[in-house]
Formats: sequence, structure tokens, C-alpha cells
Amino acid sequence: MSLHLAPAAGTVDALLCSKDAGDSLRRMFSEVSRVLVPGGVFLLVTLGAPAHRLALVNKPEFGWDVQVGGGGAGVGLAWDG
Repeated sequence: MSLHLAPAAGTVDALLCSKDAGDSLRRMFSEVSRVLVPGGVFLLVTLGAPAHRLALVNKPEFGWDVQVGGGGAGVGLAWDG
């Protein structure tokens, strides 16, 4: 299966509450990278501040072009896979 858009609203926030959050997030992001078509978008909606979330997602192993947008109560991070 290949996807053009993979949304995740609150998923990262929930995983960060688990005892093995780092491993769970790496597995999730690796799987998202695997199923996105070239040029596909992973849309992450989170209540966390960009400074806290960018360190999780802006890694060479995922090969994403990370863009930050949004405002208000949450932040949207989108990547072009």
C-alpha cells in the first residue's frame, strides 16, 4: 500500500506518554516513510511546541522536508516524503 497523505492527529502526543516512546515513535515514523509515495505528505497535528516536536521528526533517516505551520492551540508539521 502507498499513500499520498498520512495524517496523524494526536498520535505522537499519545505515544509520548508511553514508557518506550522513543522506540514507538521511530517505528511509526519509519513506517510512514515506507508507505508514502514520493512527494507524499505526512501531516502531524500536535499540541506540542515545534521546538519539542522538530527534534523527533527532522532526522536524515526519514528523508523528510519538514515544514511548520499553524498556530492557535496546536502546531501542524508537514513533510514531503
